[in-house]
Parts: sequence; structure tokens; C-alpha cells
Amino acid sequence: MIEIPSLKSSITGMEKGKYPVGVTTIQFDDPNRIDPGNPKKKRGLQTEIWYPAIDDASRMTRTKYSEYLGVKGCTNVEEATCKANEVLRMLRDGLTIEEMDDSTNKTWMTDAVRDVKPRDLESKDRKWPLVLFSHGPDACRSSYLYWTEFLASQGFVVAACDHPGSASFTVIDGKVIQPGGLRSFQTSMELERPRDLMTLLNGMERLSRSDSRFAGKVDCNNVAVTGVSLGGYTAAAVLERNDPRIKAAVMKCPTLNTSGQAAFPNRPKLHIGRRNKTTPVMIMVGAEDTTLGEDGIMAARKYVDSQKNGENHAYLFEIARGGHASFTSCEMYNPDYGNGVLSGKGRQKTCPGVTIDPETNERTYQPLNIPTQHTMINSYGLAFLNIYLRGRDEASHGKYDKFFLSKNKFMSGGELIYRKGRSKKSRPSLATWQKKQNSTLGGFENYKERRQQKYRSHYHNSGSRSVCSARSVPNSTRSNSRSSGSPGGSGSSAYNRRSAFNATSATNARSLLSTKSVTSTRSLMTTKSYASTRSLMTTKSHASTRSINLNDFDNYERISASTRSLLDSENTRKLLKASRRSLFATS
Repeated sequence: MIEIPSLKSSITGMEKGKYPVGVTTIQFDDPNRIDPGNPKKKRGLQTEIWYPAIDDASRMTRTKYSEYLGVKGCTNVEEATCKANEVLRMLRDGLTIEEMDDSTNKTWMTDAVRDVKPRDLESKDRKWPLVLFSHGPDACRSSYLYWTEFLASQGFVVAACDHPGSASFTVIDGKVIQPGGLRSFQTSMELERPRDLMTLLNGMERLSRSDSRFAGKVDCNNVAVTGVSLGGYTAAAVLERNDPRIKAAVMKCPTLNTSGQAAFPNRPKLHIGRRNKTTPVMIMVGAEDTTLGEDGIMAARKYVDSQKNGENHAYLFEIARGGHASFTSCEMYNPDYGNGVLSGKGRQKTCPGVTIDPETNERTYQPLNIPTQHTMINSYGLAFLNIYLRGRDEASHGKYDKFFLSKNKFMSGGELIYRKGRSKKSRPSLATWQKKQNSTLGGFENYKERRQQKYRSHYHNSGSRSVCSARSVPNSTRSNSRSSGSPGGSGSSAYNRRSAFNATSATNARSLLSTKSVTSTRSLMTTKSYASTRSLMTTKSHASTRSINLNDFDNYERISASTRSLLDSENTRKLLKASRRSLFATS
């Protein structure tokens, strides 16, 4: 018997969840679908289920890698073993099933115990939420233990199937199926993979009613879909079905920009024309993902920002020094797997190529160590699922709650880029805007006052010194004009001159102050009618005249710009002459 460490996970280095993990394998068959690779048979899915187990599981023997493969159930065990070893050698030269099964080394690390009894819930009113998982191309359901086992230890039931034609190795009805043939056509994969997840959901629903192990324990009306790479696209495609049982989705490095057109050539790609914009989503990518490329990363960002009310229910998670393989467990059996390409130790090729290696003069970067990346991924993934699957049961959230989800906990060093969706209709609230002004412009009130002062200064300075020259205004009047900066000031102040114009001539007043009308204004102010003009400003009609509002400075630049453009037109010049004539007639 091998005792499992109780403090930290052997996979991620994080603190383990409070539940031991059990695992079992089952085959789900879809009676309504034909297998594209074998028209005589129905579509079959080899499926793994991870679940919270009884406490005794922590003292039991852990499962082996070969038990995930299912080679012992094949009609030709030797041939199946040979094919499985070929797949492993693609991950690392010399890697074999025997090495993966050897518990004395750490090539294959797992905390799960096979076929142990599932744990009973503390309350009969509660059930374990269900998480469905879809693997990437040329991978398999057991390639992501850092995520699937972790969620099970936190109180979720996780179901993941091998997609025949996409999986590097799977066994259906005792026969090995690998990529190739009709199953592996892009059109077939895009059509069948989302249907596979729905088959998985329906199969788990049957188990929750009839299987003694899971009956009454799995909540199949409270489901999240998750996936990696093409599996991320699969999760997004499942959301388009608008199944009411599915409440959330976590998509890791999804191939949104390269998938979907083969099966649906007349539909826009999902990051452009998605129909379901309300189900909460979290998208995770590595900023150095050479598999997705810059366009794929941008597509992920657009998908998040297309969410309706995205500032509340859509999240973008980018690991600054992460790649495509950051979201797999490949590092267990090949620490040098890097960014998804067997490129050796050390620095990896970068995307989009912002860092230059001083030694080789190549665009490379140093990846963040995988356990740290997995800690970041699992922390935010768990907090997201806690909020949207467990909801009101805040006692079960622990520290991974809504407050954890609202902030970037890995901001130090810039290792994580994390934000909410930015929908087109979303705008910062007034409180947020005022807070920004307080931090950047010395306070909202001071900022507002400075803008008003600038507005006054524009008219006082240019108006007093340029429009009203020394020849046209007596010394005492110019003194009053400079000293009177508010309504009620004495003398022929610039403020009172402005307030003489009514609402319909406000635009003309602004035009008179522009460069092209300065000469005309000077001649107007130096005529014999100056005294009459001054008396006009002090009449009773002044009380009912609407003055230019100093708080309208936000619109001043826009208004003055349009006014300057109007000055070039013949109609505007005629309007200015008419305004001058009306003033003379009044005097």
C-alpha cells in the first residue's frame, strides 16, 4: 500500500483539496449517432470520471497509467501495448508504459485511487456539480490531471472522454482507435466533438439516476464545460446549443480563429458571430502561444469582449510567459516540452516575438515554471466554478471566492494579465471616473475647477486684451474687466459682455471671438454706439438672457471646432453681419 501525501498535490504543488480523489473508466455509447469511421457501429466514447472519494482512499494504492489506457481489455493486448508505447515516444524518446507505471519514480504522478467508493454528501439537499472536459488534438483524456484531479479534490465530479479520431490513443469495444480516416477530417471533428460532450452529459445524467455509485450525488443541471485547444473550441460550440443545464464554461487556449469553418462554412467564426453571449465564460491563454499565434490570442480576447454584460460574467486570463502546453500535464514526463514543441531545455521560441536572446540573437523567452503556471490556472479556474456552479453556497468556496476572482493575485512581476470583458456598451461609472481623476489629476473637484478656470481665462485674456483694445476701453473699464471674474462683477467685464447674448446668438458670440472676426469686433467696440451697447447689457432683459455656462467647457472644443469650420462659409459671414446690424439698431 502506498500512502498519498496529505498536504500538497504531487501534480501541481498546490495545497490539496479537502477530499481524496477517486477515478473510474466507463464507455458511453450514443444510440443516435453512427461512428464516422465505422458506419456499422454507434459512436462510442471511452470516458474517465474523477470524483470526491471516501477518506479511506488516502491510504489506498494509486491508479496506474496503463489503467487509463485500457490495454488489458483489448482483444490483442500485445499489439495495443506496442501502439501505446509508440504514442509515448512521441512525447519523449524512450518513454514507455513500464516507466509510467513505476511508482518509484515521478514520471507519472497521480493522487487518484481507482474504483474507490464515492463520498456521500453532508446534506441530502446538496449534490456535486458536474464539469465536462474536452481534450486537445493528438492528446487524450488523461493528459490534464493537474486540472481534472484538482477539481475532484475540491468537490466536483469531472467527466472527460476520448474523442475518437482526435485522441492519440483510445480503446472502444476492445479495439484501439488512433487518428486517421474519416474520424480525423476537420469537418468530422468539428461536428462530432460538441456532440460527444452532449453524449457525456446525457450519460452522466443516466448514471446519476441509476448507477448506485453516483445516484443522487451528481448535479447534472448544474454543469460547466471546459476544454483545451480544439477542446476549447468544442466547449464554445457546446455553448451555442444554449442547453439550460450548462451554467458556465472555461476555455483554455481555444482555437477559435481556426475552427468552425469546415463544418459551418456559412457561419462566422465564434469569436465574431457567437449567438450565446450570456453564459459566463473564462478564457485562458498563454501570451507566448506559438500554436495559436497572435491571431488566435486576439480571437480569444474578442470572444471575451463580445460577451453581453461582459464586465460581470466574462474573464480573460493571460499568462505572460506561458504557451500552448502550459495547459497540459506534459511536464510530468517531459520537463523540456516547453511551448508545445520539442525544442530542448531553456528558452523557447516566442510569440509574437518581443524578446531577443542576447546569446543567439533569436526571438525567444524564458517560460515561467509549469507548477507556478498550474497554480495560477487552477486558482482562478476554481474561483470561477465556485461562483457560477456553487453560487449561494459560499461556505464551500473557501478562499477561492468572488473576491479572489475580482482581483489579479499574480500581478507582481507582470506574470498574469487578468481582466473582465469589455463590452461595447460598458462604460466606467462616475465613481470610477472620479477616482481616476483623483489619482491622476489631483482630485476631481480641483480638476473641474482648473477646466473652468481655463475656460474663463480664454475669454478674459483673449477677450479683454485682444477684442477690447486699450484705445477702445478706458483704463477704469479695463481694470474692472480684469477684476470681475464672475456674474455680478462691476464695470464692462468680459463676463457681462458674454451674458448679453441670448441663447440663439451664443454661437455668434463664440464666432466673434475667433481669429477671423477680431477685426470686425474691434471696429464694433470702438464705435459711438459703445455706450448704448453697454446700456443694453444692463437692461432687464439681461435677467432672462441665458449666459454661456462655464460648466459646458467639456463641449467647448467641439463647438469651437465646428464654429471655425462654419466661418469659411458665405452664410456664416452673412449671419455675422446681421448680428452686427441688430446691435447697432438696438443702440
